[in-house]
Amino acid sequence: MVSERPFLDPGRRPEPEELVEVLGDATPFWFRLLGIAAGFRVEWGFTGTGGWMLKVFDRTKALLYLVPLLGAFKVSLTIRETERAAFLEDESLALPRNQIRDAKRYPEGYALYFEVAGGTDIRPLETLIGKLVAVRKLGN
Repeated sequence: MVSERPFLDPGRRPEPEELVEVLGDATPFWFRLLGIAAGFRVEWGFTGTGGWMLKVFDRTKALLYLVPLLGAFKVSLTIRETERAAFLEDESLALPRNQIRDAKRYPEGYALYFEVAGGTDIRPLETLIGKLVAVRKLGN
């Protein structure tokens, strides 16, 4: 599923009311994922190719990016080599295991992408992000 990106004006960051309206039924999932990453900083950023996205990070390293779409949002994150190895062995990550195994490698790590809409079962994604938060907090 690929949805349209609604916030493409570089001079106009999304307002909370607009975000809720655009996300629609996916809104609660957006806030559930942000809740898992509580304690990390959040900052809106703009790219010419992707529009506005919310960066969740600690100091300088991104934990994940949330990209608003019409009726959905995209989650983009990168896991490091040691995280990938541990996650591939973790039985609680059985559902996203194929995505972790097949993720493309970049200099920063392995890129993972998930699209979340209103009817999505986000429990596997919540588990993955929760484990990533725990590992990153220990590493800092």
